[in-house]
Amino acid sequence: MPRDLLVALAYAETHLDGHNGEPSASNGYGVMHLVSNPTNHSLEKAAELTGLPADKLKADDEANVLGGAAVLRSLADKLGLDATARKDPGDWYRAVAQYGNASSPSWPACTPTPSTSSSASASTCAASRSSRRRSPPTAASTPASAT
Repeated sequence: MPRDLLVALAYAETHLDGHNGEPSASNGYGVMHLVSNPTNHSLEKAAELTGLPADKLKADDEANVLGGAAVLRSLADKLGLDATARKDPGDWYRAVAQYGNASSPSWPACTPTPSTSSSASASTCAASRSSRRRSPPTAASTPASAT
């Protein structure tokens, strides 16, 4: 998986702070926030995928990152990301959303069609992603009753 994506996810989850193996409020551990609670079992999944004990995944930053990467790769595989798609950080969107236990990822990964060239696909995907971004409402678009 793209290294920069892994770093960005760890930063978003924990600001790269493993909290010395102590759990978060949602029972997440380490810089990758591997979670063990009734709705999210990424810690157990990481242990299964890596063969590392949960205690090591909780307290050792290197093991925790390996575990997080293994869980993300597993999610990407289930979503059908092939080797080419795995090189593009944007194509990991749905896997990252699932990793964070998002209830409904509404911005699916852009999958270029085989009939377009790679540069045309990239610009089409970028335009498609850009058009799905939501802008905050402006004063002109906000009803008077809402202000």
